[in-house]
Amino acid sequence: MSTSTSPSYDELKRRLEAAESALQAIREGRVDTILGEREALVVRLAKAEAREAHLKQVLLAIRNVNQLIVVEDDPLCLIEQACGNLTETMGYHNAWIALLGGEAARGLGLQTEGPVAAAAAAGFDGGFEILRKRLERGQFPDCMARAMESGETLVKGNPAADCPDCPLHGQYGGRAGLVRRLEADGVTYGILTVSVPAAYARDDEEQDLFNEVAGDLAFALYKITAARKLEENRQHLALVIEGSDVGTWEWNVRTNETRFNEQWAAMLGYTIEELTPYDYATWERLVHPGDLGQARQALADCVEGRTTDYNCEFRMQHKDGRWVWILDRGRIMTRDDVGKALSMFGTHTDITDLKQTEESLRRQHDMLARTEALAHVGSWAWEAEGDKVTWSEELFRIFGLEPREQAPPFAEHQAFYVPADRARLAKAVENCLQNGVPYALEVRFTRTDGQLRHCIVRGIPEHGADGAVNRLYGSLHDITEIKRARERIAILGHMLDEAPASMSSTIARTARRSPLRFWPNKSNGKAGEPF
Repeated sequence: MSTSTSPSYDELKRRLEAAESALQAIREGRVDTILGEREALVVRLAKAEAREAHLKQVLLAIRNVNQLIVVEDDPLCLIEQACGNLTETMGYHNAWIALLGGEAARGLGLQTEGPVAAAAAAGFDGGFEILRKRLERGQFPDCMARAMESGETLVKGNPAADCPDCPLHGQYGGRAGLVRRLEADGVTYGILTVSVPAAYARDDEEQDLFNEVAGDLAFALYKITAARKLEENRQHLALVIEGSDVGTWEWNVRTNETRFNEQWAAMLGYTIEELTPYDYATWERLVHPGDLGQARQALADCVEGRTTDYNCEFRMQHKDGRWVWILDRGRIMTRDDVGKALSMFGTHTDITDLKQTEESLRRQHDMLARTEALAHVGSWAWEAEGDKVTWSEELFRIFGLEPREQAPPFAEHQAFYVPADRARLAKAVENCLQNGVPYALEVRFTRTDGQLRHCIVRGIPEHGADGAVNRLYGSLHDITEIKRARERIAILGHMLDEAPASMSSTIARTARRSPLRFWPNKSNGKAGEPF
Protein backbone atom coordinates (compact mmCIF):
# COMPACT_ATOMS: atom_id res chain seq x y z
CA MET A 1 0.00 0.00 0.00
CA SER A 2 1.43 3.29 -1.10
CA THR A 3 1.02 6.54 0.74
CA SER A 4 1.00 10.01 -0.82
CA THR A 5 3.55 12.50 0.35
CA SER A 6 2.39 16.08 0.98
CA PRO A 7 4.39 18.73 -0.90
CA SER A 8 6.90 20.60 1.11
CA TYR A 9 6.68 24.30 1.91
CA ASP A 10 9.32 25.09 -0.67
CA GLU A 11 7.33 23.17 -3.32
CA LEU A 12 4.14 25.03 -2.49
CA LYS A 13 6.02 28.32 -2.61
CA ARG A 14 7.49 27.39 -5.97
CA ARG A 15 4.08 26.48 -7.36
CA LEU A 16 2.53 29.73 -6.09
CA GLU A 17 5.30 31.78 -7.64
CA ALA A 18 4.86 29.85 -10.90
CA ALA A 19 1.10 30.47 -10.83
CA GLU A 20 1.59 34.19 -10.14
CA SER A 21 4.13 34.38 -12.94
CA ALA A 22 1.73 32.59 -15.28
CA LEU A 23 -1.07 34.95 -14.25
CA GLN A 24 1.11 37.96 -15.00
CA ALA A 25 2.05 36.48 -18.35
CA ILE A 26 -1.59 35.98 -19.19
CA ARG A 27 -2.46 39.52 -18.13
CA GLU A 28 0.28 40.94 -20.31
CA GLY A 29 -0.73 38.73 -23.23
CA ARG A 30 2.69 37.06 -23.47
CA VAL A 31 1.37 33.46 -23.30
CA ASP A 32 -1.92 31.66 -23.93
CA THR A 33 -1.50 28.32 -22.02
CA ILE A 34 0.75 26.73 -19.40
CA LEU A 35 1.18 22.99 -19.02
CA GLY A 36 0.53 21.13 -15.79
CA GLU A 37 -2.74 20.15 -14.12
CA ARG A 38 -2.67 22.53 -11.18
CA GLU A 39 -1.03 25.26 -13.21
CA ALA A 40 -3.64 24.90 -15.99
CA LEU A 41 -6.47 25.34 -13.48
CA VAL A 42 -4.84 28.44 -12.06
CA VAL A 43 -4.21 29.78 -15.54
CA ARG A 44 -7.82 29.25 -16.63
CA LEU A 45 -9.12 31.02 -13.54
CA ALA A 46 -6.59 33.79 -13.90
CA LYS A 47 -7.38 34.16 -17.61
CA ALA A 48 -11.09 34.57 -16.92
CA GLU A 49 -10.33 37.03 -14.14
CA ALA A 50 -8.01 39.05 -16.36
CA ARG A 51 -10.48 38.99 -19.24
CA GLU A 52 -13.28 40.27 -17.03
CA ALA A 53 -11.08 43.00 -15.60
CA HIS A 54 -10.02 44.08 -19.08
CA LEU A 55 -13.60 44.32 -20.32
CA LYS A 56 -14.53 46.43 -17.31
CA GLN A 57 -11.64 48.77 -18.06
CA VAL A 58 -12.70 49.04 -21.71
CA LEU A 59 -16.31 49.74 -20.74
CA LEU A 60 -15.16 52.39 -18.28
CA ALA A 61 -13.06 53.99 -21.04
CA ILE A 62 -16.06 53.98 -23.41
CA ARG A 63 -18.23 55.58 -20.71
CA ASN A 64 -15.68 58.32 -20.22
CA VAL A 65 -15.52 58.95 -23.96
CA ASN A 66 -19.32 59.11 -24.19
CA GLN A 67 -19.42 61.67 -21.39
CA LEU A 68 -16.79 63.67 -23.26
CA ILE A 69 -18.75 63.56 -26.51
CA VAL A 70 -21.79 65.15 -24.87
CA VAL A 71 -19.97 68.31 -23.76
CA GLU A 72 -17.01 68.78 -26.13
CA ASP A 73 -17.51 70.72 -29.38
CA ASP A 74 -13.84 71.42 -30.20
CA PRO A 75 -12.43 68.66 -32.44
CA LEU A 76 -8.86 69.12 -31.21
CA CYS A 77 -9.85 68.89 -27.56
CA LEU A 78 -12.10 65.97 -28.41
CA ILE A 79 -9.39 63.75 -29.90
CA GLU A 80 -6.80 64.70 -27.27
CA GLN A 81 -9.11 63.96 -24.35
CA ALA A 82 -10.53 60.85 -26.05
CA CYS A 83 -7.05 59.34 -26.33
CA GLY A 84 -6.47 60.12 -22.64
CA ASN A 85 -9.81 58.62 -21.59
CA LEU A 86 -9.18 55.45 -23.58
CA THR A 87 -5.83 54.82 -21.88
CA GLU A 88 -6.19 56.19 -18.36
CA THR A 89 -8.42 53.29 -17.28
CA MET A 90 -5.92 50.84 -18.83
CA GLY A 91 -8.74 49.57 -21.04
CA TYR A 92 -6.38 50.31 -23.92
CA HIS A 93 -2.64 50.54 -23.37
CA ASN A 94 -2.17 53.31 -25.89
CA ALA A 95 -4.22 55.10 -28.53
CA TRP A 96 -3.81 57.62 -31.34
CA ILE A 97 -6.20 59.48 -33.63
CA ALA A 98 -5.53 61.28 -36.92
CA LEU A 99 -8.05 63.64 -38.57
CA LEU A 100 -7.87 64.10 -42.33
CA GLY A 101 -7.56 67.42 -44.16
CA GLY A 102 -9.77 68.61 -47.01
CA GLU A 103 -13.55 68.92 -46.84
CA ALA A 104 -13.84 66.84 -43.65
CA ALA A 105 -11.47 69.27 -41.89
CA ARG A 106 -13.34 72.25 -43.34
CA GLY A 107 -16.54 71.02 -41.75
CA LEU A 108 -14.75 70.74 -38.38
CA GLY A 109 -13.27 74.22 -38.66
CA LEU A 110 -9.70 72.92 -39.02
CA GLN A 111 -6.98 73.74 -41.52
CA THR A 112 -7.83 72.08 -44.82
CA GLU A 113 -4.37 72.20 -46.39
CA GLY A 114 -2.35 69.02 -46.14
CA PRO A 115 -3.38 65.38 -45.89
CA VAL A 116 -3.84 65.48 -42.08
CA ALA A 117 -5.42 68.36 -40.16
CA ALA A 118 -4.75 67.17 -36.60
CA ALA A 119 -3.45 64.21 -34.60
CA ALA A 120 -3.37 63.20 -30.93
CA ALA A 121 -2.02 60.28 -28.88
CA ALA A 122 -1.75 58.87 -25.35
CA GLY A 123 0.14 55.97 -23.74
CA PHE A 124 3.34 56.25 -25.82
CA ASP A 125 6.76 56.93 -24.32
CA GLY A 126 8.05 58.39 -27.58
CA GLY A 127 7.91 58.18 -31.32
CA PHE A 128 4.55 59.81 -31.92
CA GLU A 129 5.99 63.21 -32.85
CA ILE A 130 7.96 61.46 -35.59
CA LEU A 131 4.77 59.82 -36.79
CA ARG A 132 2.91 63.15 -36.63
CA LYS A 133 5.42 64.79 -38.99
CA ARG A 134 5.11 61.85 -41.40
CA LEU A 135 1.33 62.14 -41.32
CA GLU A 136 1.55 65.85 -42.12
CA ARG A 137 3.66 64.95 -45.18
CA GLY A 138 1.11 62.35 -46.27
CA GLN A 139 3.31 59.37 -45.33
CA PHE A 140 0.63 57.16 -43.81
CA PRO A 141 1.65 53.95 -41.97
CA ASP A 142 0.45 50.69 -43.46
CA CYS A 143 -2.26 50.22 -40.84
CA MET A 144 -3.77 53.65 -41.55
CA ALA A 145 -3.61 53.28 -45.33
CA ARG A 146 -5.35 49.91 -45.22
CA ALA A 147 -7.97 51.01 -42.71
CA MET A 148 -8.86 54.02 -44.88
CA GLU A 149 -9.75 51.67 -47.72
CA SER A 150 -11.89 49.34 -45.63
CA GLY A 151 -14.99 49.73 -43.54
CA GLU A 152 -13.91 46.90 -41.24
CA THR A 153 -11.63 46.81 -38.21
CA LEU A 154 -8.02 46.05 -39.09
CA VAL A 155 -6.03 43.85 -36.67
CA LYS A 156 -2.25 44.11 -36.42
CA GLY A 157 -1.37 41.01 -34.40
CA ASN A 158 2.29 41.84 -33.88
CA PRO A 159 3.04 45.49 -34.74
CA ALA A 160 6.69 45.12 -33.74
CA ALA A 161 7.20 42.53 -36.48
CA ASP A 162 4.49 43.61 -38.95
CA CYS A 163 5.29 47.36 -38.99
CA PRO A 164 9.08 47.71 -38.68
CA ASP A 165 9.02 51.14 -40.41
CA CYS A 166 6.46 52.63 -38.01
CA PRO A 167 7.98 54.91 -35.33
CA LEU A 168 5.61 53.31 -32.79
CA HIS A 169 6.34 49.67 -33.54
CA GLY A 170 8.43 49.28 -30.39
CA GLN A 171 5.76 50.83 -28.14
CA TYR A 172 3.25 47.98 -28.25
CA GLY A 173 5.08 45.65 -25.81
CA GLY A 174 3.81 42.42 -27.34
CA ARG A 175 0.25 43.78 -27.69
CA ALA A 176 -1.86 43.85 -30.86
CA GLY A 177 -3.23 46.90 -32.64
CA LEU A 178 -6.83 47.61 -33.65
CA VAL A 179 -7.41 50.22 -36.38
CA ARG A 180 -10.67 51.62 -37.79
CA ARG A 181 -11.61 54.64 -39.85
CA LEU A 182 -13.89 57.22 -38.27
CA GLU A 183 -16.83 57.53 -40.66
CA ALA A 184 -20.32 58.99 -40.26
CA ASP A 185 -22.98 59.95 -42.78
CA GLY A 186 -20.69 59.05 -45.67
CA VAL A 187 -17.83 61.28 -44.49
CA THR A 188 -14.48 59.83 -43.38
CA TYR A 189 -13.00 62.07 -40.68
CA GLY A 190 -9.88 60.06 -39.88
CA ILE A 191 -8.79 56.89 -38.03
CA LEU A 192 -8.58 55.52 -34.49
CA THR A 193 -5.83 53.11 -33.40
CA VAL A 194 -5.55 51.35 -30.00
CA SER A 195 -3.54 48.48 -28.55
CA VAL A 196 -4.99 45.52 -26.66
CA PRO A 197 -3.60 42.25 -25.32
CA ALA A 198 -2.83 40.04 -28.31
CA ALA A 199 -5.00 37.24 -26.88
CA TYR A 200 -8.11 39.47 -27.13
CA ALA A 201 -7.48 41.24 -30.42
CA ARG A 202 -9.56 38.91 -32.58
CA ASP A 203 -12.25 38.29 -30.00
CA ASP A 204 -15.73 39.32 -31.27
CA GLU A 205 -16.66 41.05 -28.05
CA GLU A 206 -13.39 42.99 -28.03
CA GLN A 207 -13.90 44.16 -31.60
CA ASP A 208 -17.56 45.04 -30.99
CA LEU A 209 -16.53 47.32 -28.12
CA PHE A 210 -13.79 48.91 -30.24
CA ASN A 211 -16.22 49.45 -33.12
CA GLU A 212 -18.62 51.06 -30.67
CA VAL A 213 -16.11 53.60 -29.41
CA ALA A 214 -14.95 54.34 -32.98
CA GLY A 215 -18.57 54.86 -34.03
CA ASP A 216 -19.18 57.15 -31.06
CA LEU A 217 -16.15 59.28 -31.91
CA ALA A 218 -17.19 59.46 -35.57
CA PHE A 219 -20.66 60.56 -34.56
CA ALA A 220 -19.18 63.19 -32.24
CA LEU A 221 -17.17 64.60 -35.16
CA TYR A 222 -20.30 64.56 -37.34
CA LYS A 223 -22.21 66.36 -34.58
CA ILE A 224 -19.53 69.05 -34.39
CA THR A 225 -19.67 69.48 -38.17
CA ALA A 226 -23.47 69.70 -38.15
CA ALA A 227 -23.46 72.18 -35.27
CA ARG A 228 -20.90 74.38 -37.05
CA LYS A 229 -22.93 74.26 -40.25
CA LEU A 230 -26.08 75.15 -38.34
CA GLU A 231 -24.32 78.09 -36.68
CA GLU A 232 -22.94 79.27 -40.02
CA ASN A 233 -26.43 79.09 -41.51
CA ARG A 234 -27.84 80.95 -38.52
CA GLN A 235 -25.28 83.72 -38.86
CA HIS A 236 -25.83 83.88 -42.60
CA LEU A 237 -29.58 84.05 -42.11
CA ALA A 238 -29.16 86.78 -39.50
CA LEU A 239 -27.08 88.82 -41.96
CA VAL A 240 -29.59 88.24 -44.74
CA ILE A 241 -32.48 89.24 -42.50
CA GLU A 242 -30.63 92.31 -41.28
CA GLY A 243 -29.65 93.34 -44.79
CA SER A 244 -33.03 92.69 -46.36
CA ASP A 245 -35.17 94.43 -43.71
CA VAL A 246 -37.20 91.27 -43.11
CA GLY A 247 -39.22 90.87 -39.95
CA THR A 248 -39.22 87.46 -38.28
CA TRP A 249 -41.69 85.76 -35.99
CA GLU A 250 -41.93 82.55 -34.01
CA TRP A 251 -45.23 81.16 -32.81
CA ASN A 252 -45.94 78.47 -30.19
CA VAL A 253 -49.10 77.03 -31.69
CA ARG A 254 -50.34 75.55 -28.41
CA THR A 255 -49.74 78.50 -26.07
CA ASN A 256 -50.02 81.36 -28.62
CA GLU A 257 -46.71 82.71 -27.29
CA THR A 258 -44.91 84.66 -30.01
CA ARG A 259 -41.53 86.28 -30.64
CA PHE A 260 -41.04 89.20 -33.01
CA ASN A 261 -37.72 90.73 -34.00
CA GLU A 262 -37.10 94.47 -34.04
CA GLN A 263 -37.69 94.76 -37.79
CA TRP A 264 -41.12 93.12 -37.48
CA ALA A 265 -42.18 96.01 -35.26
CA ALA A 266 -40.18 98.69 -37.12
CA MET A 267 -41.92 98.15 -40.44
CA LEU A 268 -45.13 99.14 -38.65
CA GLY A 269 -43.53 102.15 -37.00
CA TYR A 270 -43.17 100.58 -33.54
CA THR A 271 -40.38 99.37 -31.30
CA ILE A 272 -40.58 95.99 -29.62
CA GLU A 273 -40.90 97.75 -26.28
CA GLU A 274 -43.99 99.62 -27.54
CA LEU A 275 -45.68 96.36 -28.50
CA THR A 276 -44.71 94.49 -25.31
CA PRO A 277 -46.46 92.48 -23.99
CA TYR A 278 -47.41 90.92 -27.30
CA ASP A 279 -48.74 87.58 -28.52
CA TYR A 280 -50.73 86.08 -31.39
CA ALA A 281 -53.59 88.50 -30.70
CA THR A 282 -51.24 91.44 -31.36
CA TRP A 283 -50.85 90.29 -34.95
CA GLU A 284 -54.60 89.82 -35.38
CA ARG A 285 -55.27 93.29 -33.97
CA LEU A 286 -52.98 94.97 -36.50
CA VAL A 287 -54.19 93.08 -39.62
CA HIS A 288 -56.78 94.86 -41.78
CA PRO A 289 -60.28 93.52 -40.95
CA GLY A 290 -60.92 92.88 -44.62
CA ASP A 291 -57.81 90.69 -44.91
CA LEU A 292 -57.91 88.90 -41.56
CA GLY A 293 -60.22 86.10 -42.70
CA GLN A 294 -58.04 84.93 -45.59
CA ALA A 295 -54.91 85.22 -43.42
CA ARG A 296 -56.45 83.06 -40.69
CA GLN A 297 -57.54 80.47 -43.26
CA ALA A 298 -54.09 80.28 -44.89
CA LEU A 299 -52.51 79.90 -41.44
CA ALA A 300 -54.98 77.16 -40.46
CA ASP A 301 -54.32 75.26 -43.71
CA CYS A 302 -50.60 75.15 -42.89
CA VAL A 303 -51.07 74.26 -39.22
CA GLU A 304 -53.46 71.42 -40.07
CA GLY A 305 -51.20 70.06 -42.79
CA ARG A 306 -53.31 70.89 -45.84
CA THR A 307 -50.45 73.01 -47.21
CA THR A 308 -46.71 72.66 -46.68
CA ASP A 309 -46.01 76.39 -46.42
CA TYR A 310 -47.95 79.41 -45.23
CA ASN A 311 -48.02 82.29 -47.71
CA CYS A 312 -50.35 85.26 -47.55
CA GLU A 313 -50.51 88.95 -48.49
CA PHE A 314 -52.45 91.36 -46.32
CA ARG A 315 -52.49 94.89 -44.95
CA MET A 316 -51.36 95.86 -41.46
CA GLN A 317 -51.94 99.19 -39.77
CA HIS A 318 -48.91 101.42 -39.32
CA LYS A 319 -48.47 103.43 -36.16
CA ASP A 320 -49.29 106.60 -38.14
CA GLY A 321 -52.59 105.12 -39.30
CA ARG A 322 -51.77 104.20 -42.90
CA TRP A 323 -51.96 100.64 -44.20
CA VAL A 324 -48.79 98.71 -45.03
CA TRP A 325 -48.86 95.73 -47.40
CA ILE A 326 -47.12 92.68 -45.89
CA LEU A 327 -46.02 89.42 -47.50
CA ASP A 328 -46.21 86.84 -44.69
CA ARG A 329 -44.47 83.48 -45.14
CA GLY A 330 -44.05 80.65 -42.66
CA ARG A 331 -43.51 76.94 -42.08
CA ILE A 332 -44.18 74.47 -39.29
CA MET A 333 -40.90 73.74 -37.51
CA THR A 334 -41.95 70.98 -35.09
CA ARG A 335 -44.87 68.58 -34.72
CA ASP A 336 -45.69 66.07 -31.99
CA ASP A 337 -45.83 62.28 -32.38
CA VAL A 338 -49.34 62.41 -33.85
CA GLY A 339 -48.53 65.18 -36.31
CA LYS A 340 -50.03 68.18 -34.52
CA ALA A 341 -48.15 71.44 -35.02
CA LEU A 342 -46.12 72.65 -32.06
CA SER A 343 -44.13 75.61 -33.37
CA MET A 344 -43.95 77.76 -36.46
CA PHE A 345 -41.45 80.23 -37.89
CA GLY A 346 -41.99 82.92 -40.50
CA THR A 347 -41.06 86.27 -42.01
CA HIS A 348 -42.73 89.59 -42.79
CA THR A 349 -41.70 91.56 -45.89
CA ASP A 350 -42.96 95.08 -46.59
CA ILE A 351 -44.31 94.94 -50.16
CA THR A 352 -46.12 98.29 -50.14
CA ASP A 353 -43.86 99.74 -52.87
CA LEU A 354 -44.31 96.57 -54.91
CA LYS A 355 -48.08 96.78 -54.58
CA GLN A 356 -48.03 100.42 -55.66
CA THR A 357 -45.86 99.52 -58.64
CA GLU A 358 -48.21 96.67 -59.54
CA GLU A 359 -51.17 99.05 -59.39
CA SER A 360 -49.37 101.56 -61.57
CA LEU A 361 -48.49 98.87 -64.11
CA ARG A 362 -52.06 97.61 -64.04
CA ARG A 363 -53.37 101.09 -64.82
CA GLN A 364 -50.83 101.49 -67.62
CA HIS A 365 -51.79 98.08 -68.99
CA ASP A 366 -55.47 99.00 -68.91
CA MET A 367 -54.74 102.29 -70.64
CA LEU A 368 -52.68 100.55 -73.31
CA ALA A 369 -55.38 97.92 -73.78
CA ARG A 370 -58.03 100.65 -74.22
CA THR A 371 -55.78 102.54 -76.65
CA GLU A 372 -55.18 99.38 -78.69
CA ALA A 373 -58.90 98.67 -78.76
CA LEU A 374 -59.72 102.20 -79.95
CA ALA A 375 -57.02 102.11 -82.63
CA HIS A 376 -57.59 98.44 -83.57
CA VAL A 377 -53.88 97.75 -83.03
CA GLY A 378 -52.65 94.54 -81.42
CA SER A 379 -49.09 93.88 -80.23
CA TRP A 380 -47.08 90.66 -80.26
CA ALA A 381 -43.67 89.19 -79.40
CA TRP A 382 -41.96 85.96 -80.43
CA GLU A 383 -38.90 84.33 -78.83
CA ALA A 384 -37.39 82.03 -81.42
CA GLU A 385 -35.87 79.69 -78.85
CA GLY A 386 -38.73 77.68 -77.41
CA ASP A 387 -41.26 79.27 -79.83
CA LYS A 388 -42.69 81.44 -77.06
CA VAL A 389 -45.40 83.74 -78.44
CA THR A 390 -47.12 86.59 -76.60
CA TRP A 391 -50.22 88.44 -77.85
CA SER A 392 -52.02 91.44 -76.44
CA GLU A 393 -55.72 91.07 -75.73
CA GLU A 394 -56.63 93.26 -78.69
CA LEU A 395 -54.69 91.02 -81.08
CA PHE A 396 -56.81 88.07 -79.96
CA ARG A 397 -59.94 90.10 -80.62
CA ILE A 398 -58.71 91.25 -84.05
CA PHE A 399 -58.40 87.62 -85.14
CA GLY A 400 -61.82 86.81 -83.63
CA LEU A 401 -60.41 84.83 -80.69
CA GLU A 402 -61.16 85.06 -76.99
CA PRO A 403 -58.21 86.56 -75.10
CA ARG A 404 -56.29 83.83 -73.31
CA GLU A 405 -52.93 83.33 -71.70
CA GLN A 406 -51.33 81.20 -74.42
CA ALA A 407 -51.11 82.50 -78.00
CA PRO A 408 -50.93 80.10 -80.98
CA PRO A 409 -47.42 78.94 -81.98
CA PHE A 410 -45.69 81.24 -84.46
CA ALA A 411 -45.76 78.60 -87.23
CA GLU A 412 -49.58 78.54 -87.09
CA HIS A 413 -49.91 82.29 -87.73
CA GLN A 414 -49.53 81.86 -91.50
CA ALA A 415 -52.84 80.02 -91.65
CA PHE A 416 -54.70 83.27 -90.79
CA TYR A 417 -53.46 85.09 -93.89
CA VAL A 418 -54.81 84.66 -97.42
CA PRO A 419 -52.61 82.44 -99.62
CA ALA A 420 -51.62 85.31 -101.93
CA ASP A 421 -50.02 87.22 -99.01
CA ARG A 422 -48.41 84.35 -97.09
CA ALA A 423 -45.29 84.11 -99.26
CA ARG A 424 -44.54 87.85 -98.92
CA LEU A 425 -44.97 87.73 -95.15
CA ALA A 426 -42.87 84.55 -94.74
CA LYS A 427 -40.07 86.10 -96.81
CA ALA A 428 -40.13 89.29 -94.74
CA VAL A 429 -39.99 87.33 -91.45
CA GLU A 430 -37.10 85.21 -92.70
CA ASN A 431 -35.17 88.31 -93.81
CA CYS A 432 -35.77 89.89 -90.41
CA LEU A 433 -34.48 86.78 -88.61
CA GLN A 434 -31.43 86.26 -90.79
CA ASN A 435 -30.40 89.84 -91.56
CA GLY A 436 -32.11 91.91 -88.88
CA VAL A 437 -34.22 93.88 -91.39
CA PRO A 438 -37.52 95.24 -89.97
CA TYR A 439 -40.63 94.85 -92.08
CA ALA A 440 -44.04 96.51 -92.59
CA LEU A 441 -46.50 94.84 -94.96
CA GLU A 442 -50.13 95.32 -95.86
CA VAL A 443 -51.73 91.89 -95.95
CA ARG A 444 -55.13 90.29 -95.69
CA PHE A 445 -56.32 87.73 -93.17
CA THR A 446 -59.47 85.79 -92.42
CA ARG A 447 -61.02 85.99 -88.97
CA THR A 448 -62.36 82.90 -87.26
CA ASP A 449 -65.90 84.07 -88.16
CA GLY A 450 -65.00 84.15 -91.87
CA GLN A 451 -64.61 87.92 -92.27
CA LEU A 452 -61.89 89.09 -94.65
CA ARG A 453 -59.86 91.84 -93.00
CA HIS A 454 -57.01 94.12 -94.08
CA CYS A 455 -54.07 94.89 -91.83
CA ILE A 456 -50.57 96.31 -91.67
CA VAL A 457 -48.25 93.93 -89.86
CA ARG A 458 -44.90 95.20 -88.54
CA GLY A 459 -41.93 93.27 -87.17
CA ILE A 460 -38.75 94.50 -85.46
CA PRO A 461 -35.73 92.30 -84.59
CA GLU A 462 -34.08 92.10 -81.17
CA HIS A 463 -30.48 90.89 -80.93
CA GLY A 464 -28.97 88.70 -78.24
CA ALA A 465 -25.53 88.93 -76.61
CA ASP A 466 -24.02 86.98 -79.51
CA GLY A 467 -25.37 89.49 -82.05
CA ALA A 468 -27.88 87.07 -83.56
CA VAL A 469 -31.60 87.83 -83.74
CA ASN A 470 -33.30 85.88 -80.97
CA ARG A 471 -36.60 87.74 -80.67
CA LEU A 472 -39.13 89.55 -82.85
CA TYR A 473 -41.76 91.97 -81.65
CA GLY A 474 -44.22 94.17 -83.45
CA SER A 475 -47.82 95.14 -84.10
CA LEU A 476 -50.79 94.32 -86.28
CA HIS A 477 -53.04 97.22 -87.27
CA ASP A 478 -56.51 96.29 -88.52
CA ILE A 479 -57.11 98.89 -91.29
CA THR A 480 -60.26 97.33 -92.71
CA GLU A 481 -62.49 100.23 -91.65
CA ILE A 482 -59.90 102.75 -92.80
CA LYS A 483 -59.81 101.15 -96.26
CA ARG A 484 -63.59 101.11 -96.42
CA ALA A 485 -63.68 104.77 -95.42
CA ARG A 486 -61.13 105.59 -98.09
CA GLU A 487 -63.22 103.79 -100.66
CA ARG A 488 -66.32 105.79 -99.67
CA ILE A 489 -64.31 109.01 -99.78
CA ALA A 490 -63.07 108.14 -103.28
CA ILE A 491 -66.61 107.55 -104.45
CA LEU A 492 -67.78 110.84 -102.98
CA GLY A 493 -64.82 112.62 -104.57
CA HIS A 494 -65.71 111.25 -107.93
CA MET A 495 -69.26 112.38 -107.41
CA LEU A 496 -68.08 115.87 -106.47
CA ASP A 497 -65.85 116.08 -109.54
CA GLU A 498 -68.88 115.50 -111.75
CA ALA A 499 -71.22 117.72 -109.70
CA PRO A 500 -70.44 121.28 -111.24
CA ALA A 501 -71.38 120.38 -114.80
CA SER A 502 -74.43 118.55 -113.67
CA MET A 503 -75.55 121.38 -111.44
CA SER A 504 -75.10 124.06 -114.25
CA SER A 505 -77.33 122.22 -116.68
CA THR A 506 -79.88 121.65 -113.97
CA ILE A 507 -79.98 125.39 -113.05
CA ALA A 508 -80.37 126.42 -116.71
CA ARG A 509 -83.29 124.14 -117.26
CA THR A 510 -84.90 125.35 -114.06
CA ALA A 511 -84.47 129.01 -115.07
CA ARG A 512 -86.17 128.51 -118.41
CA ARG A 513 -89.14 126.86 -116.83
CA SER A 514 -89.43 129.27 -113.90
CA PRO A 515 -87.62 132.62 -114.36
CA LEU A 516 -86.88 134.50 -111.14
CA ARG A 517 -88.69 137.81 -110.55
CA PHE A 518 -87.58 140.61 -108.23
CA TRP A 519 -89.79 143.24 -106.57
CA PRO A 520 -88.43 146.63 -105.68
CA ASN A 521 -87.86 147.39 -102.01
CA LYS A 522 -89.82 150.54 -101.47
CA SER A 523 -88.29 151.25 -98.09
CA ASN A 524 -84.71 151.69 -99.30
CA GLY A 525 -85.09 152.03 -103.06
CA LYS A 526 -83.17 148.81 -103.74
CA ALA A 527 -84.19 145.70 -105.55
CA GLY A 528 -86.25 143.46 -103.43
CA GLU A 529 -86.19 139.72 -102.68
CA PRO A 530 -86.90 137.25 -105.46
CA PHE A 531 -90.41 136.01 -105.64
